[in-house]
Amino acid sequence: MARLIADRLFENNIGDPLLPATQSYIYRQKAQRAFAAELLAPIDAEDDFLDGDRSEDRHNDAAEHFNV
Repeated sequence: MARLIADRLFENNIGDPLLPATQSYIYRQKAQRAFAAELLAPIDAEDDFLDGDRSEDRHNDAAEHFNV
């Protein structure tokens, strides 16, 4: 859903089909992913949650906390 919102905001590609979220590095998908990440887990809130602990376990805790 967040990728669709981003696609509408960056609508310079009107008519182009929306591609699935893959490991592709095209600009459109990168912009969608960045928008979705900030919408779903704002960096300031995530940084506060992590409190300096950048371990994989703490990132998993953050993902669960933000429901992403």
